[in-house]
Order: sequence, then C-alpha cells, then structure tokens
Amino acid sequence: LHLTSTDLVMGSRRCRICRMARVARADLARLDLGAEAAPLFAELSGRLLRPIDRLIDGCASCAPEKCEVQYMDTGVMSGAPSPNNCEVRCNAELEEGKASPGAQMSLDYGEVEESDTSKQLLRGYLQGAYLTIAAGIIITCYYFHLFDPMSDLGVPSPLQCRSSFLRYNTEIGGMDCGLWGQECLPSNEWMPIRCPALCGYGLNDPIDTRVIGSSIYRADSRLCLAAWHAGFIKWGGGCVDVRITDGRSTFEAERKNGIDSLAFNSWFPFGLEFRESSGARNCRYDQTPTLLVVNILLLVGFLSLRPRRRVFFWSMITSLWWYCALISPMNNRSIGMCFAYFGRFAYFVLGGEVLLWQVGHAKRTFPDTSNSSSFLHVILIELMPLIATLHWHFLSIFASYSINGALFQSWEGPMAFLVGFVVLLPMVLGVLRDWYRAKLLTWLFRQVLSFAMLIVVLTLIFSTSGWGLHLHHYFIGLFCYIASRGRSTCSALSRALCLGALINGLAFWGETYEVPIWAEGAGWYPPSGNVDMSAFGNYDQVIFTAAERVNESDDILLRWAFVKDLGSSNCSLDSLDVQDGSIFVVEMNHIEIYRGSARSLRFQPNATRFGRGANGSATPLYVRVGRIGQGLARQVISASQVLALQYGSPSQSALTWPYDSTVDDCKKATTIFQQPEWTLDGYV
Repeated sequence: LHLTSTDLVMGSRRCRICRMARVARADLARLDLGAEAAPLFAELSGRLLRPIDRLIDGCASCAPEKCEVQYMDTGVMSGAPSPNNCEVRCNAELEEGKASPGAQMSLDYGEVEESDTSKQLLRGYLQGAYLTIAAGIIITCYYFHLFDPMSDLGVPSPLQCRSSFLRYNTEIGGMDCGLWGQECLPSNEWMPIRCPALCGYGLNDPIDTRVIGSSIYRADSRLCLAAWHAGFIKWGGGCVDVRITDGRSTFEAERKNGIDSLAFNSWFPFGLEFRESSGARNCRYDQTPTLLVVNILLLVGFLSLRPRRRVFFWSMITSLWWYCALISPMNNRSIGMCFAYFGRFAYFVLGGEVLLWQVGHAKRTFPDTSNSSSFLHVILIELMPLIATLHWHFLSIFASYSINGALFQSWEGPMAFLVGFVVLLPMVLGVLRDWYRAKLLTWLFRQVLSFAMLIVVLTLIFSTSGWGLHLHHYFIGLFCYIASRGRSTCSALSRALCLGALINGLAFWGETYEVPIWAEGAGWYPPSGNVDMSAFGNYDQVIFTAAERVNESDDILLRWAFVKDLGSSNCSLDSLDVQDGSIFVVEMNHIEIYRGSARSLRFQPNATRFGRGANGSATPLYVRVGRIGQGLARQVISASQVLALQYGSPSQSALTWPYDSTVDDCKKATTIFQQPEWTLDGYV
C-alpha cells in the first residue's frame, strides 16, 4: 500500500468534512427533538370532536356477537347432533359460564371485535369517502364558477386584467399590421371577452394602467381596464363585447370609474369600442371568496376525522395550491389548461416532498392531526396564517412588492419592507429563540451571511452583463420555511406564513421548475422591456441625423445612421457608402411606414388622417427608427429616441425647436438628440 502525503491530506479533509456534516445533522436534530409547544385550546378541541369520536366508536361496536353452537348432553342416545340437542349461546351467556361442559362441537359464525384496530379501519374508510365526496364538491364548484361562461355570441375569451391585442403591440417593431396598418382593417364583428375580478384596484401608475382615450380607446389599450373605465365591468369582473373600430385623430384623457385614462394628441388608425354582453351567464368572478370558504370548510371537516399528519398536510397543500392556481391569471382559462397545470403541480409535489416534508422536517414539526387535542391548534396556527399569505398578490393593490434593484430607487420600497419586518419582529424573535436554545444561532447567522454575500457578489458580477437581482417571494418563502425549524408556536406560525407565500408564488405567478434569483435587465435594475435607446453612448446605436421639410412641401425627409458612421464619415454621411446588410424599420405613431436597408425616407402623411389643428396650427406626429436583428426572431435590437415632428403648416420647420439644415450631420444629430422634453408631453 503506497500512500502519498497528498492522499493523506485529502483523506483528512474528507474526514473533516464528513465530521462537520455529521455534527451539523446532530445539531439540527436538537431543533427537531426539542420540547413541543402544547397545542392551543387542547381541552376545547377534545370537547368539539367528542361527538364525532363517539359516533365512530358506536359504528365500530355495531358488529355481530360472538356465538357458539353447542351440543347438549341429554342422557339419551340421540345419535348425531341436531337442532333437537343443540343450543346457541352468545357473548353474555358465554361470559357467565352457562355453556354446558358436555359440549361436543363449536361452529364460529364470525366476529368483529371492538378494538382500536376496528376503529382505525373505520376512520380510514370514512376519510377516504370524505375526500372523494369533497373532491367532487369542489370540482363542481370550480367548473360552474370558472369554466362555464356563455353569451349570445358564444364562449367568451378569458383575459387577464392587463391583456391587450398582441397585434397592436406598440413596442417598436412589435405591431403585426403591415405597412401603414393595411393588414389590420377595422371590423364590425363583436367579440365576447371575460375579465377577472378586481381589475380596477391597485392602479397606481396610469402608464402601467395604459387606458388611452375615452369611449373610443386606442387599440393597444388594456382591454379589461378599458372596459372598467367605460363602466361595463365592476369589481367582480364579467363578460363584455369588444370590436376594432376606426381610429381617431386624437384621444382624450378622462377619469371614470376610478381609472385615469391617458391622452394621445395625434392620429392612430384603430380604436376599441365596448358594449354590454347580451345573454351573459356564469361570467362574473364575484363568488371566488365563496370558493375559498368552501375549501376551508372541507379541510376543517376532514381535520375533524383526525387523519394522519402526512395525509392532512398534503390534502391541505393540494386543495390550496389548486385554489390559488385556478384564481390566477391563466393565459387561457379552460379545462385543457387545467390538465397542463397538472405538470406544474407534479413538479411542486416532488419538490415539496423533498424540501418541505424531508428537509423542512414537516414530518416532525407539523402537528399530529390524529390527536383530537390539536384540532383548533392546526386551524389557528397552521391553516389561517397560510391562507393569509396565500393571497400575497393583493399587496399589489397598495404597492409593488418586487424584491429587485428598483426597490432601492426610492424610499417607499425599503420603507414598506421595513414596516412589514417590524410587524413580524416578535415572530422572528421567537424563531431565533429556538435556534438559540439549540445553541445554533451563531451557526445560522454564519450560513445566512455567507448566502447573502454570495448573492451580492454574483449580482455585481452579473450586472456587468445586463442581469439584475430579482428575488421571487416564493424563493424567500421556501428559504424561511426551512429556517423556521423549531417546535415552538412562533416557528409554526412562521412556517405557515412562508408556506402560503411559497404556494402563491408557484401557483399564482411563477413556474414550479424555475427558482430564479437573477433576471435579464439593465444591470442592477429590473427588466424594463424597453429597447436600448441611448444615443451617443454606443457606437452601434442608430440615431436620427436629419428631420426636414422638402421644398416647402408637406413631404418630410428623415435620415438616420449609426453613431460610428458619423466619425468614420467625418460628419458627412453623403460621402459614406455602407453595405453592411443592416435592415431598418421606421414607425410613425407606432405604425410601420418603412422597412428596408436604406438610411433615409421621404414620406407624406395622409392629409385625411393628419388634418390641421385649430386655427391652422400644426398636428404633432411621432417617429422612431430601429435596427432589425439578424436572428430568426427578426426583432428590433436598437432604436432611436422618439422624435416629435409637426405637420400641417408648410411655413414651419418639421421640428418645433431651432434646427439648422445647413450645418454638418454631426451638428444636426446633436440638435435632434437635444430634443426638449415638453415635445413628448402628448406621446404615449
């Protein structure tokens, strides 16, 4: 046997790591084996369940008596046993010893003994039957509440609160209507849609609300919010008919039904018109609280049968996961989508068994539900707090709760989390006390600090490549659930709150098979969804280099180039011959008016669409240019700033601020880039 010094060192390190792991497991076991807190209202719980226990005991005792058929010796040679010389004696008589000592045979007609085994067997049958009936009840309620809407125009399309028509996407290069919108002509066909509840609440930012206009709305408006603004749906949601109609030269802002709409002071070719949906039934979502109450009552009823802790734990999680998933903003709320959700639920069950039941030690810390004394304790400590954080999404009514770089851009975000921390401080101290009693508080702090430092370092590294921190609340819920490992009431309450946040994040918002910590965005900041529109900071950025009228006519000439082209051409783009295969798209008021490789465009807005304003004043219009990527998606990868032009007054310049068309291209580009902010006041 030849051992080198390196082998000895590596073996020693492995042994040290193994010892540290064994010590850590042994230390954590002290948390699990500590004194369990006495159940709340234990005596009252026993009294409440006593009638059910007596009923089960009575049913278990309703069994045939133990009887014997005995041969009676009469002293007369009567031959084989017969009804004449036999007697049946049952439990009471056998116990009193009344059976004849001359019995010659015994036939056992069957027996069911009154024992704990028979009671447990009966409880198991009752629990199985209860779960079957409860599943049938809740599935029926879900079906008629969520999946059976109808109107005279047919089955309405289910939408989210912020849904809009994708083909009218106003992100640059996103509209799918062809040049000048010719492929999206207005239609007189009405379409039924179904909107969820509470769409009009928690709207803190009109830009995010994105309802543009009043009565007739711009076609890229959010459909359900626009229908709420028009007064056709209320807090319970419902069905409404919508159609694409002719656009308007301007869209006015108005506050109606608690929603502030936005104004757009220029032309857009398509509008939205709403009307009340006739013959609508099963459209509203105002019975969603009833579904929650039904789930709670069914769980409490199942708990009264005293199931095993594992059975009730997973019954509770399954019921509330599906409740949260079915009230979530599904892309297409249908029976087929529910079957697709089974895959997401399967991932959750697999992860929950490992991370909650095993690693989180719910198998030890969850109360023994087969004990009648824990009935009220489970309801008050395990179920009700879970239901509170199961509706975590309602926090968006008051403020954003996203944990990302944007949280630190203003004082409101950190203050909201600080207030929440102060409210939960007593519970946090209770959890830390369990770790302190197990002499593991220092170890816990070291692990949390190491994990936090790792996240900070990786975030700083990823921010250099356009990735930012985004801690989903279900990730934090899982982490805190595992950390709340003690046996005290505070730890149990913490686990319940964290479990609700975990289920909400996975079922309502996120994907079970993804636990992201970072998301693509502008470095430390969260993803904005906007295209990079910086001007002179990037040599590959496309910018406008000219915006002029042609020969005092209504024609407008636009020129654009890359920042690097200005330097390579010595500020004279006319002398530059570029053949790099770049494809550009030019939009006016979000409508595509050009797509090709040229770097200039001369166009004339349609006079019937862009008339003169009051007193012959010019009408504003908004243009921008973007560069198309070379990949299969063919999306815009960079775009210029939005440029405000004026149309309708030939004597005026195309721009509303001083612009000299006789200077070189670098000075023109600089003048355009210095566009005053007020010129975009009417732009949405």
